[in-house]
Amino acid sequence: MELIKLTREERKEYDSSRPFFHRKYACYAPVTGMYIGIGGNVTSCCVNRTHVLGKYPDQTLEESWFGQKRKELKTCLKKGDFSKGCEVCYHAIRSGNVSNNSALVYEDLRVSGKKYPAKIDFELSNKCNLECIICRGERSSSIRKNREKLPPIVSPFDSTFLEQLKLEFLQKSGQIS
Repeated sequence: MELIKLTREERKEYDSSRPFFHRKYACYAPVTGMYIGIGGNVTSCCVNRTHVLGKYPDQTLEESWFGQKRKELKTCLKKGDFSKGCEVCYHAIRSGNVSNNSALVYEDLRVSGKKYPAKIDFELSNKCNLECIICRGERSSSIRKNREKLPPIVSPFDSTFLEQLKLEFLQKSGQIS
């Protein structure tokens, strides 16, 4: 896979908008965040949908968080390489749209010494009766049914998921007792 990196000047300009201690990674999403999509795909953030860290229930949340795919993404972003699904942020930064870049959401979440995510986002359903022209069935059940002529997305989230989240993940991270 081809590297997607900012030029030295672009990276310098990007980093100048960030606190000095947040410049180790081009983005801290795989360090501090986890996104769990409607179909069970676990990614580092809502923008990166292609570099899947794991899929619930095939993998546990811990397996997804501590797995090889997350390590790969962290390594790439430490080198400033946006090629593992981070192209949207790369193009935003290159176009000078640094202040509206999704990567900045994760800057203030960096918690030293924590090995679990500081932020977990959930996409639990695509139930929506709107059919906005810019949307797709992944986000709207009406579009999925009427425009795309596809069956409903079946949610993998059940009581097992909630117990796993609570017992195996949030308690170990110290987020709940």
